[in-house]
Amino acid sequence: MLLALSLLLTPAPSPLLPVIQGTVDIVVQGVFLEPGDDQVSPGDNVTVEFSAYSTGGEQENVDIGYFLSSDAAFDSSDVLLDTDEIDVEPGDIEDESEQIPIPSGTASGCYYILVVADYPGFYPEPDELNNVGSASIAVDTTLSACSGNTANLKPANATINVGAVPAGLSVSTNVDLRNSGDSAAWNVEFAWYLSSNNTYDGPGAETLLAAIQIPSLPAGSEQALPRSLSIPAGTAPGTYFVYFVVDPSDTVTELNEGDNVRGRRLIVSDPAVSYYAFDAGGPNIGQITSIDTPTVGAPFEVSVRDIDSGGSGLVFASLTQVSAPRFGGTILADLATTEVFAPFALNQGRVTLDVDLPAGMSGSTLFFQAAARDFSQTQNVALTNGMKVVLP
Repeated sequence: MLLALSLLLTPAPSPLLPVIQGTVDIVVQGVFLEPGDDQVSPGDNVTVEFSAYSTGGEQENVDIGYFLSSDAAFDSSDVLLDTDEIDVEPGDIEDESEQIPIPSGTASGCYYILVVADYPGFYPEPDELNNVGSASIAVDTTLSACSGNTANLKPANATINVGAVPAGLSVSTNVDLRNSGDSAAWNVEFAWYLSSNNTYDGPGAETLLAAIQIPSLPAGSEQALPRSLSIPAGTAPGTYFVYFVVDPSDTVTELNEGDNVRGRRLIVSDPAVSYYAFDAGGPNIGQITSIDTPTVGAPFEVSVRDIDSGGSGLVFASLTQVSAPRFGGTILADLATTEVFAPFALNQGRVTLDVDLPAGMSGSTLFFQAAARDFSQTQNVALTNGMKVVLP
């Protein structure tokens, strides 16, 4: 019980609220705090990051509640710290970040920050237990006092350098492996998996792309793990997810076992047209992805997503045809543009551009580039990435 908290703090809402929507399964995973935010004082702000997705259908405006709790289970004694809304859909993973306050009247001790999707209980779900994720936090004490000198491993800042790639080719990835606990971890396994769905089902259910072992990771340290991953030949075109997983065999005792996985979407493109994304090699505030196969004389869709982790401006996107890849060519045609489509926030905002390719381009090799304008950066255009398309 959080006895020392002010009575003015908002309690957790009652779960007995009317059902207003059809069945949908909303999942929270990979909750963790920014470095240094797991040992704080009352009145401090902390930054919470997590991933969410749906396996039961698309759902907009899902209520997210951030709670302070004496344990990792969500109940009516937990204290609501802040709220937010997100959209979730099958076939995608939404990465979220929120800064929340620790109440000034919080007593010293060991707590958990809970991230609870659909905390008012609006939607009936097949599994109500996967709506909650947690991260440990020490208030006016140390994590070692809370955990008894335990390691806490987590992958952070996971990236893939392209949005799409044909089967048989490679992508470049990076991830930071953190130990936010108070004890060193030894012989830590780290693995990369490819999955056809946005749920990590364990090492036996996913396709292993690579695995390494880190001899030791001291308490409070971080190690960058760049890796080139080959997408297996014969992988069918479609939407996949690359999972960055620390300790997949659960051999390391950790303070929190719920933050060992991060996922990133990757499109395996149609080999018949050999289109793939290439990296801009410069500032990245967006990413092109496209599921449609480009064809001459017919529209296809290009999706541009804001992937920057900072800033507060608004973004619009444009697509142009250029004469050479990697932004070294001349602009040949303006193909599409949008109005402002998203607040500038972590993995927020996705827009679809409808593109018509001119007739007479069969057999041509085309290069496209996208740009997004962030109004918080003095209206400078920042290049995102591009696509190479070899038309049949």
